[in-house]
Amino acid sequence: MSFASSLPVEEVPGFPSGIRAVITSRGPAQNRYGFNLAAHTGDDPQRVEERRAALAQSIGAQPHWLNQVHGRQVVHLPAPAPQDGDACVTHQPGVACAVMVADCLPVLMSLGDGRAVAAAHAGWRGLAAGVLEASLDALLEQASAGDGPPSVTAWLGPCIGPEHFEIGQEVVDAFGGWTGVNARHFGPSPRREDRWHADLQGLAMAAMMRWSARKNCPIQWAAPPGGCTFSDTRNWFSYRREGVTGRMAALIWRESL
Repeated sequence: MSFASSLPVEEVPGFPSGIRAVITSRGPAQNRYGFNLAAHTGDDPQRVEERRAALAQSIGAQPHWLNQVHGRQVVHLPAPAPQDGDACVTHQPGVACAVMVADCLPVLMSLGDGRAVAAAHAGWRGLAAGVLEASLDALLEQASAGDGPPSVTAWLGPCIGPEHFEIGQEVVDAFGGWTGVNARHFGPSPRREDRWHADLQGLAMAAMMRWSARKNCPIQWAAPPGGCTFSDTRNWFSYRREGVTGRMAALIWRESL
């Protein structure tokens, strides 16, 4: 599939046949908003709608935009917009599950047979609340019992890297503290003794692999994880770096039959 050359859209490889996935980047740095797709950042609403329409036309699918609330709610698509939630799932071709990010982690998923797809917005609050486990459960519900044991293909997108994601003790506590299974994903901050660094991608992958073991449902990774949004000023928006900034979008969909 080719996308309009004027749009900053990159395809994510490695998903099953009939599944397409993309991540948008910030595009030309003409202003702080670039190719922003979020309506809540202070950007011109008409320009946001124009970019969303151009993206939908380019990918040949209709994105569904969520009102993301840093929770674990999964929206089953199609559904009226906007819907509060931080993940969405669908088996309907041509409907694109979409999440917006600017440091939080986007996770794209599909069943191994391509029967359904899902997308999740995973900041630390959503991860701690179980948004990825809820998304995987919703995806697994779409599997057909007659087609053999299900599997999942997934991709972890770009997010703020551990060297730049400074957090407080409350975040460590939300993931089980220093004696829990997630302790290895936290490290000391070189700047302050009461602050820590967190690895969002590490926390997400560990949560997904624990889910995989519990459900006896293997997970394959479509492509290597994305890079650090904070340090890559050319490609990605970063809320922690810029404060007022745009949002990228990660989208996954089944091709129309």
